Amino acid sequence: MAYLTLLFLTLALLPDNPQGCALWSPAVGNLEQFLAEHLHEQYPDPRVFVTLRLVNYSLLQQKYVTSLKKNVLHNAASLSSGEFSFYVLALIASCENTLNVKVNESDTTPGTDLGKLLSEKFGQEMKSIDAKTMQILEAGNSGEITVNYTVIISLPPCTTSCSHSLCLTVPGGTRLLQLMKLAEEKDPTFFTFTQIRTSLGPFITSIGGVDGSEKKRTYWQFLNGTVPIPVGVAEYKASNGENIIARLSKY
Repeated sequence: MAYLTLLFLTLALLPDNPQGCALWSPAVGNLEQFLAEHLHEQYPDPRVFVTLRLVNYSLLQQKYVTSLKKNVLHNAASLSSGEFSFYVLALIASCENTLNVKVNESDTTPGTDLGKLLSEKFGQEMKSIDAKTMQILEAGNSGEITVNYTVIISLPPCTTSCSHSLCLTVPGGTRLLQLMKLAEEKDPTFFTFTQIRTSLGPFITSIGGVDGSEKKRTYWQFLNGTVPIPVGVAEYKASNGENIIARLSKY
C-alpha cells in the first residue's frame, strides 16, 4: 500500500483526457514541483524520478541525482530491499552507473556497487523468515486462522487512546478487506472505514472517522507487523498469527 500512494498522486495530476504530448506538460511540471518540495524537506523521493522518466522527462537537475546518491549511501543499512530497489531504478533511469556509485565523481576511491548491495539485502531478508512464518505460508488456506488487527493513529488529531486492536478468527484465505468489514461489525466506533473505488481496486480513505489528507500528506498505510503490505486490501490474504496494522502515516 505504501508504494501505491505515488501512483494515485500521479493519476490525480495527469490530464483527464490526454490527446497529445503537450497536454502532459502541466502534469510533469507538478511532479517536478513535488520533487523539489521533497528536496527541501529531505532527500527527493526516488519514485518521483521513476515516474518522470516514464513520461520521458529529461530535464531533471543534477542536484536531485546527487541527493539521491547521498540518501541511498547514507541510509543503505536502514532501507528495505524494496525501498533500496527504487533508488537503484531511479539512478539507472538517470543514466548513472549503479555498479560504482559515489557522491563526488572526482573521488579516486572505489564507489559502492548498489546491485551487489541490493542482492545481499534481499538474501538477508529471506533468511530472516523464521520457521513459524514458513509454517504459516505452507499451511495455505485450510481451516480457520487467527489474526490481530490494529488501527493506529500516530498523528494529530489523536492525542490519547490512539491504538485499538481486535483479535479475529476467520476462515483461511480471508482477504484484508473482508477482515476490515468484520472488525467494523464488531466495533464500529474505532474500526468503521470508508473507501473509494479505483481502477486499481478499493482505496481506503478513512478509518475510525479519521480521513487521510492530501493537504497534510497523510494516508492509511497497511502493514504486516512492520512490513508494508505490497498489494491492495482487496487482494491481500491474511495468514494465521499475523499482526495486521492500519496506520495513519505521512508521505
